[in-house]
Amino acid sequence: MTSTTLPKSRWQVTSALTLCGMVLSMITPLMSEPAHPAWWNDRSVTNTNEVQNLAVANLGQLKHIANQAYAALEEIIPDGSAQPFTVPASPDAIWYETQKKALNLGQLKAIATPFYDRLNAISKDWVETQLQANGLTLNASYFADTNGYFYPWNPNTPAAENYKIATVGQLKLVFTLRFNQNIDGLPDLKKYQIVNASTTDAITTIADVTAQGDLDGDLVSNLDEHLNGLDALLSDTDGDGLNDNFDLGLAALWHLDEQTGVKAADSSIQAKDATLVNGATFKPDDGVSGGALEITATAAYLKLPHEVLDGAGDITYSIWYKTAEPKRTFHPFISAANTSNNNESLFWVNENTGLIRAFTGGSAGKAYGTPAIWDTYMNGTWHHYVWVRDQTAQTMSIYVDGAKLYEGNATLAELQVDPNGLLIGQEQDSVEGGFDVNQRLHGSIDEVRVYRRILNDTEISGLYAQASPADTDGDGLPDVWEYQIVNASTTDAITTIAD
Repeated sequence: MTSTTLPKSRWQVTSALTLCGMVLSMITPLMSEPAHPAWWNDRSVTNTNEVQNLAVANLGQLKHIANQAYAALEEIIPDGSAQPFTVPASPDAIWYETQKKALNLGQLKAIATPFYDRLNAISKDWVETQLQANGLTLNASYFADTNGYFYPWNPNTPAAENYKIATVGQLKLVFTLRFNQNIDGLPDLKKYQIVNASTTDAITTIADVTAQGDLDGDLVSNLDEHLNGLDALLSDTDGDGLNDNFDLGLAALWHLDEQTGVKAADSSIQAKDATLVNGATFKPDDGVSGGALEITATAAYLKLPHEVLDGAGDITYSIWYKTAEPKRTFHPFISAANTSNNNESLFWVNENTGLIRAFTGGSAGKAYGTPAIWDTYMNGTWHHYVWVRDQTAQTMSIYVDGAKLYEGNATLAELQVDPNGLLIGQEQDSVEGGFDVNQRLHGSIDEVRVYRRILNDTEISGLYAQASPADTDGDGLPDVWEYQIVNASTTDAITTIAD
């Protein structure tokens, strides 16, 4: 990379003689060097002493620290930005020699400018505090551009200065940015972002944003909002009609609203997409909310990433299910297996007993279940089923349509789920195998949620209420079912859902 290949607007960077506070704080033995960020240690950014700071920086050093800075920022405020440089899969000698070439000031600024633009857009105040902490005396005419953005250089430096060689000290100071700095666990950078985004007079400084506060009143602390990728100023970040507390501990969420294909996207921050197998089919307009997944083919199932439940202890599993005709004797809502135990985890309905049941897990697992419910709920309409596996309290509970039907003591340990061993739709007698035609789902599923925490009664009722099928005429029959009848009717006597 040479400076002549860079856009001219990116070249302006001050020389070593005009860096003022930058140079003095980095290379003058009489002045102390600013504290380096914690992410340097975490990301193999080697610190140097004051004498080494005088050395000429090279392109490889710039690429390494720039990549690590992008990655460190992404952990605090993600926006999907890719690292600016990639390393070839098989770098050759020419590539290695290129990395050793001297870095000039124009190249340094060319790479750092878009990074500082992003930081300034998050919060100019935070950038200003960081540069001041590094020993720079800032003012609007010297360190801020026409947008009011701050940089560790003079935007008006003559272009010719940009061809001068950059030192290790200058390179270091440009990326001396303390993304994780905090006093209560919530990074100051995140607090500044919240203040910058706030439209209320109650939030004007970072002192108004505390880790344990709850600015949006959604029962989730500001710190937990940050750790779970939620917005501290929105009570319903994802717009799903549920407060953000329903996103805490969410290990996976499959809305199953896809139109076609064999991938069911996970809408949680865990990105655990599931795979449709052997004829499982999306039904775009047939869900309790949006689309659904039909599992009626003999060998069909939805394969989930085993990590969703592997090692889990406290679990809340939520699924909507509608039976199809003819009913099967055994409807497995989820089946987890390992090579030692094909029933490591199993939640199902059994026609022969009329019970909804769940295994505790482990080689000596036991089944627990509700009173008989078959005729009440296996009736071709949507119903909501929840299994709560509380390892901490050593209890299991089962809910249907928001109501608790069973709770009992159980001996529970962490689940062990093998790769390919977590399925919806088939009961496993071996890992992803040993299927029985009479032990499979025959119907449609929707809005599948897996939590690695225990939802309480109110939260489970909230899940049911949020996705319950609409019944606008109040006759007890879901509108979606009535519309299907209207659409299929060939008689003038059935033209609206009121009929």
